[in-house]
Amino acid sequence: MEMGTTTDVAALREVLLAMIRVMANHPERVNVRTETAEDGLVFQVRVSGPDADRLNSQNGRTLRSLRIILSATAGNLDCTLSRQALYVEVDDPDEDAG
Repeated sequence: MEMGTTTDVAALREVLLAMIRVMANHPERVNVRTETAEDGLVFQVRVSGPDADRLNSQNGRTLRSLRIILSATAGNLDCTLSRQALYVEVDDPDEDAG
């Protein structure tokens, strides 16, 4: 299965990163990692706790909206997204200190 060119995947990652940083209270702690699954690309987003709550708020509508935008952009770039295209994890600053 074709996931997209390296350039297209990087562009898609940058679009997602820019959208999330604009919404985040701590944009410096936003990190987006790209993974490849059997059925397409997956984007792992790490943000601070309050920002994770913000992205998961409104009964998941914010994440659904980001997935829709990501999917439309991926289609324009000939990238294939996984059904689990986007998930958010909390960045724990205590992990870095320990």
